[in-house]
Amino acid sequence: MSETQEEEFGKFIIDDEMPDQELQSDGVWMEYDKGLELKIASIQNKDCLKEIRKLQRGKRNVLDKEDDKAKEAICKILAKHVVKDWKGVYYRDESGAIAEQKYTAGACYDLLLKVPDIQVWVTDKCTEAEFYKVAAREESLGN
Repeated sequence: MSETQEEEFGKFIIDDEMPDQELQSDGVWMEYDKGLELKIASIQNKDCLKEIRKLQRGKRNVLDKEDDKAKEAICKILAKHVVKDWKGVYYRDESGAIAEQKYTAGACYDLLLKVPDIQVWVTDKCTEAEFYKVAAREESLGN
């Protein structure tokens, strides 16, 4: 560790703690299980926040309920604005052969509805500010 890095270690440095706008909107690769990796954007990205606000308007706040409509709305937001890509998703085709599933928002929506554990995991990860800070970008670049 260089002298400068030693001096900085363990200190709260404002510039490092600020959100990195690019990471928030473009996402960060995170490993789930069995080789599945998802590129997850922050829930704080502007498109996601815009969609959430739209669903919270008026008397019918869809997100306040605990029903199928709320679950579908959450999965739609995550698929459209939070999960940006994936690696390692497969399905069985009509003949029973295993094929790789390419990422689309629609395929992601289906995955999140069918596998609730992944939906919960994505929700947890997209709300963790630590992944989207300036310091996280510098660490991933090896600086």
